[in-house]
Parts: sequence; C-alpha cells; structure tokens
Amino acid sequence: MADDPQAGPGRMRLTADLVTRIGAVITILVAVYGAYQKGKSDESERAIDDRRTRVEESRERVERYKFALATLTGLRGKDSTDRGISLAIARLALTDSEAGDLFRGLAASPDSSLSQLGHAGASQQEVLSLRDTATAARLERQGYEQIAKGEFADAAASFEGAERAFPTYHQAYELGRFLRRTRGLPSDSIRARVLRDYSRYARPAERGALSGQTVQP
Repeated sequence: MADDPQAGPGRMRLTADLVTRIGAVITILVAVYGAYQKGKSDESERAIDDRRTRVEESRERVERYKFALATLTGLRGKDSTDRGISLAIARLALTDSEAGDLFRGLAASPDSSLSQLGHAGASQQEVLSLRDTATAARLERQGYEQIAKGEFADAAASFEGAERAFPTYHQAYELGRFLRRTRGLPSDSIRARVLRDYSRYARPAERGALSGQTVQP
C-alpha cells in the first residue's frame, strides 16, 4: 500500500506539538523548583535572624544579671537606706519575674542578712506590682518605634505616658525629657544618642531599627 502523502507533515506537527507541551511542562517544573528553593533560602535566613536575635537577647540578659549582682554584692552590714537604694537599682535591671525569683530565693536563705534582703526586695516588688506595667511597656515600645521613624514629638509623649503609667519605669522619664530638648537637631544625631545612652531596655529589633538595621522580631 502506498504511503499517505499527508501522513509525513501530520506526524511532524504532532511531534512539534508534543515537544512544545513537554517544554511547557519542564518550564513549569523548573519554576516550581525555583520557588521551592527560594522558600527554603528564605526560611534559612529567617532561622539565622531568629538565632541572632536570641543570642543578642541572651547577651543582654547576662549583662543585666551581672549589673544586678554587682549592685547587690556587699550589702551585708549596710543600713536599711543603703540596702533599699541598692535593691531599687538592681530591680531596675530585672524583669518582674526575674526580680521575684531573686527576692524569693534570698528570703529563703538560712543567712539572716540575705533573708532580710529578700523580704525587703519582696516588699518593693509588691508595691511595684500595683503599677500598670503592661501600659508602660506598650508605650515604651511605641516610643522606640516612633524614634526610629523620626516622630520625636510623638515619641516624647509616649515615654511620658509610660512614666505616668509606671513612675521610674526603665528610662521612660529620661527619654521623654531628652526628646523634648532635642527639637531642631538632625534626626540621625537624635537616634544615635538614644541608641548610645537610652537603649538599655530596648529590644534587639528596636535597637536595630534605631541603627538603621533590620532585625527579625
């Protein structure tokens, strides 16, 4: 039987169509694989940023503990006024739960001097617990964010609000006062001064924003 003269071109078109379809599938697979690899890369970067943040937070925690220890060391034999001042200073470097654990541990000590120190600290802690810590912390975070954005008047108001909610809270009073006195100064100078002198209680992400660096929360 003679070959169909139309069969050759038909097979060529079928082959070309098949090749085109296979190429399209390969293109889709390559795109999906590329997106998958990018997703893995993004996850790795986020994991690295998370670890870096945790390391910075741990380093900050150690520095706070060292400060509290240095403040409380050598309090035996001092009068009640000196002990009260030292307790208040050490308390400023600790979170509520850290201070509570410290004072409860001291109060349970068989050493009478340490026990008295712990009970005195617990009394301070009870007074402080009556203050609005949550509002002060929220306004403090808001204030640091506003400084990073260059909204210095709003930041001053936020820190002043934090001070009203919780008098002596961290560096709220000092920050509010400083920001009210810096009108007209370059924004970068203000942020650099805050980062240098008033960021003891700022979180790593907030310090990163003040320095112009992005840190994953």
